[in-house]
Amino acid sequence: MAVLFAFSWFVLALSAACGYGAVFLGAWLGPALTRLDPHEAVAVAQVGYRIGARGAENACYLVGPAALGVLVAAPAGPGGYGPWPWVAIALWPVSLAVRSVVVQPGRRTVAVALGELAGAPTGSDGRRAQLTAATRRVRAGALVVFALFAVAVAVAVAGLSFGR
Repeated sequence: MAVLFAFSWFVLALSAACGYGAVFLGAWLGPALTRLDPHEAVAVAQVGYRIGARGAENACYLVGPAALGVLVAAPAGPGGYGPWPWVAIALWPVSLAVRSVVVQPGRRTVAVALGELAGAPTGSDGRRAQLTAATRRVRAGALVVFALFAVAVAVAVAGLSFGR
């Protein structure tokens, strides 16, 4: 059980850092891309989307199973764990849903809008407005995902530390 516990903690920490870190980093890159030359911004957005949204962010899918592995392998106190780790694990699919429905499509929209701006004449205000709205949507969705993650970590730590 000690090997399962150590392995589960390793997978949990690595997947949370890679997955949720990529969500947060991708949300802050959007507004910075608007200050670049449109052709450079398109290249950065496409690489960021491929590596971040379609790559590193998918590590979020391992957080729940790894957390369950930690719970299975960890020795519970005399009163058990209480509901707190389960509340934390229940927040995980909610964060995945927000990421899948808001953040990832928003990042795709940002990449497409930047591509349209790169090939458009200078006065394309409609595309700039679409880009601004998409970056705001991505940032708001990422903040919700990150807040859910932070609450889940706080609830799990508090429940495991003080709930026994």
